[in-house]
Amino acid sequence: MLSRFFGGSLVALGLLAFAPMTVHAGPGGGPPGGDDTVGLYSEAAGAFFLTNTNDFGPASSAFGYGASSVGFVAVAGDWSGTNVSGVGLYDPATGTFFLRSTPDAGISDFTFTFGAGGSAVPLSGDWNGDGGHSIGIYDPSTGTFFLKNSPGSGGADATFTFGPGGESWIPVAGDWNGDGTDSVGLLDPVTSTFFIKNVAEAGPADETFGFGAPGNAFSPIAGNWDNLGGDGIGLYDAATGTYRLRNSLTPGLADAKFTFGAGGGQAITGDWDGN
Repeated sequence: MLSRFFGGSLVALGLLAFAPMTVHAGPGGGPPGGDDTVGLYSEAAGAFFLTNTNDFGPASSAFGYGASSVGFVAVAGDWSGTNVSGVGLYDPATGTFFLRSTPDAGISDFTFTFGAGGSAVPLSGDWNGDGGHSIGIYDPSTGTFFLKNSPGSGGADATFTFGPGGESWIPVAGDWNGDGTDSVGLLDPVTSTFFIKNVAEAGPADETFGFGAPGNAFSPIAGNWDNLGGDGIGLYDAATGTYRLRNSLTPGLADAKFTFGAGGGQAITGDWDGN
């Protein structure tokens, strides 16, 4: 299975032309300058495109990882505790994760199965505050999260229900209160409302707020955009390649709005350069 995860040349993949579109800075005078920045996974190309600034411009790095057009879902995290985010892929057909500790081409450093696959949605975070990220899955039919403290097979270290099942809500993860430990959240796309939980356990939301237009088809993301305190949230519009980032867990306009890429793909976030 590892042989599928090769260091593909972007020349061979035909991916040298990557044209970001126009940037529009939100209130505050421009894009944030925090540790976390965005990236994009192209399933059709089997490649990642990462930027070290939340701003208009070409990709800071681009590389092939994994087979193309096979239905994989992208994840990202600091798998080895080095303060640099790596990338990963999740195969919903088998429930298998393929994680690479560095944001570049090569074989996976961790390959394991967690959960049964199917409709489960993968996510990542530092669930126990040890400085390294691991993975989790969310069952949308029951609203149940299954979190793993280390990247490997085995049972879940935390299992809990948060939010309603069967409502097409979308999971997101981040360090919401800046305590060094990640927890989960949900986006209701019908109302564009976020429900944030500061501790990875069952119970009511600690923060509830709207961001973005109701009824959109945007994907939620999270990151420390301004390098202050806890993580903020964001939305990715795959139809236009537009990212909308908000520094705080409150309603309001985007603090930064920009396009990266020509649309499509799957949005990810991470600290790609360790700065």
